[in-house]
Amino acid sequence: MAAKKAVAKKSTTVGKTPARKSTAKKSTAKKSTTKKTTARKTTAKKATAVPRDTTAHDLSAALRNDEVPTDPRVLADFGFDRCFSGPDRAHLSMVYAALMIDLGVRPNELNKWLLAADGDGDGASVSSDNVSNSSSSTGGRRGLKRVGDRIRARFAARADRLRPGPHLAWFRDHQYVWDDADASGRARARAAARRMVKENIASLRKKVKKGERDEVFDWWS
Repeated sequence: MAAKKAVAKKSTTVGKTPARKSTAKKSTAKKSTTKKTTARKTTAKKATAVPRDTTAHDLSAALRNDEVPTDPRVLADFGFDRCFSGPDRAHLSMVYAALMIDLGVRPNELNKWLLAADGDGDGASVSSDNVSNSSSSTGGRRGLKRVGDRIRARFAARADRLRPGPHLAWFRDHQYVWDDADASGRARARAAARRMVKENIASLRKKVKKGERDEVFDWWS
């Protein structure tokens, strides 16, 4: 038998597939844009300090201690130096006490009335630089008249909040304290004070025992 010829098989070598180029992907990372924080500037408001060294505060301090004021500046600013007797000053103290306690008018507001420009009833135009007063009779007679006008208006508007007392009738009959035009009220108050002094002196003379001293006191010695 004839031997089979070994036919050499052609090796069909498949060529290697070319490797794909690795294209590096560009990272489209968003740039982190830092937003500028527009912080609002805090403008500090100037604190308008409420003064506590006015004659109105001195008046309030005296009333708080159940006293009739004696400071000459207070007496001039609020009409006490226009009273003819101690009882009149006591009634005037009660008028201001009713204004503060019954109606809630604070010393700072009362002081603004005293210093208010003409036509500005509530004293809204008074600057903080002018609110503090250390001199006598700061508001003058016109300032005192404005105070009387404001008291009268408040008493009329809130009469239901006022506790009854003799000081209310006294206020009605003694407007001369705030208003120079009330000449008749001033004359009546002067006459009443003189009558009271005369009666008290007469009463003292009656109490003098015979022989202790002369019946007639030597006023000129």
